[in-house]
Amino acid sequence: MSEINIFPLKLFAWVVILFGAVLCLAGFTLTLAPVDLLYKVFHPGEGHAVWGDHLRFSTGLMGAVTLGWGLTLLALAKHTAIMNAASVKALWGSVTTGMIIWLVIDSVISIANGFWVNALSNAVIAAIYFWAIGKSGVRKV
Repeated sequence: MSEINIFPLKLFAWVVILFGAVLCLAGFTLTLAPVDLLYKVFHPGEGHAVWGDHLRFSTGLMGAVTLGWGLTLLALAKHTAIMNAASVKALWGSVTTGMIIWLVIDSVISIANGFWVNALSNAVIAAIYFWAIGKSGVRKV
């Protein structure tokens, strides 16, 4: 599979892992500051987030899910190097379908609730993903 370059896929996975790790920080009052800053960027002009138990829990949990998603993508990227071409194409086709579904649902919910900046960040994440897919060659094998 010399025509496959898994580096872009691994790079994307690490971006997702790091983002998830930052969101996990919301689960604890002592490590909340970076996530609070992120919320201010994603929802400008709304003042300060009220970091009660529910918001810390949901954001920390979202971080854990995102971190797990990133680790799953990293594992898929690593295993791509030893898979046959048909399996690689089918696998990354399925992952791409999941990416598109996430992008649409998350962005619609974000816009409907006034978090339009989050929808923009979703578009950036999706663009990085599609760049990684294009550079890796996994859809062309």
